[in-house]
Amino acid sequence: MLHVSSRQWVEYFGELARDGDFDGDMLEDQIALYAVYEDILRQELFDFVEAWNIHRIRLQKNRPHVVHGQPWMNYHYPDPQKACNWGIPIDRTVLTDMERPLSDIDINSCLEPETKNWCRQLLTEMDFDQVALGSSRDPDKLRPFRRFYLALRDQIIRHIESGQQPVLSYRRAPTGGVAEYESLLERAAQAREDELGDGDAAEQPIIETSVEDEQGDDIEEISDDDADSDSSDGLSA
Repeated sequence: MLHVSSRQWVEYFGELARDGDFDGDMLEDQIALYAVYEDILRQELFDFVEAWNIHRIRLQKNRPHVVHGQPWMNYHYPDPQKACNWGIPIDRTVLTDMERPLSDIDINSCLEPETKNWCRQLLTEMDFDQVALGSSRDPDKLRPFRRFYLALRDQIIRHIESGQQPVLSYRRAPTGGVAEYESLLERAAQAREDELGDGDAAEQPIIETSVEDEQGDDIEEISDDDADSDSSDGLSA
């Protein structure tokens, strides 16, 4: 199923490259491709995942180890006779601490926000949404949205040459693996310590002391300030 759903896009993008309409080293080509096809491909992949998770896996006599049934049901409501829930509890506090260093990393978009908004405005003016949402047909079914891609790319080239704002760019994929994550984790922990250190010092609680009278009952101890105040009151009287 995945091969069938993705094959047309692999072939189509290969055709764009062969025709000289796409070069991975050209900024305008990268931005135009992401702006036009990113959301479309993501939606198709989501649709594939949804279709896969509700399809029924048949019982296979020559593969007794394969769990049959619907993947969605097997995941959420596993039958103990044919599947086990191997999930383990997660400490949400630890998970939150682990996610904090990644708060500035958005893997849901290949474009910087300003660039995506700029491209979105131009595509809207081209009536791209009507075709993407299916209210209008793209006459070139074998090369879907190609005219939008080429038109947007031309606009991007002119914008870059003009030197106007915003500066168009796409997001670099986060790399570095475990070492980079550990570095991010250290910086996040240090930033949190600095933030707590910059806060106002907590107000010290007032502790009342007491002494016992001759009968052993507690009586409130009089501070030196209170005694001085009483003495001055007595003198003034």
